[in-house]
Amino acid sequence: MIIMTGTKISPPEAIRMLEERLDAITEMGKRGCDGGYYELLAWCSKTWSTVDAIFEAGDYRSEEIRQIGVPACSCAKPGGTPMQMEVYSAQLQKYIDQIRADIQAAE
Repeated sequence: MIIMTGTKISPPEAIRMLEERLDAITEMGKRGCDGGYYELLAWCSKTWSTVDAIFEAGDYRSEEIRQIGVPACSCAKPGGTPMQMEVYSAQLQKYIDQIRADIQAAE
């Protein structure tokens, strides 16, 4: 059975890739703000590429995840990075939940 989820790859693979990005940001959060700005930038770059690899061209999620953004500079006030990490985590979980809902709807 083919399940239509708007993904370029299989739904289980898409979920696995998104969960890897969630695990990575969770680990960053456990370390606190030590890596801060530059670590978040590296994570964002890989995550944005992951979302692009999962969803079809023109899918709103590629733009949506980028709109969360990053602090304006490395001198941004402390506390901004953890808040953005929470927003990114919630958004990735939302994408996972959407894929799972699509799978259930198709069954």
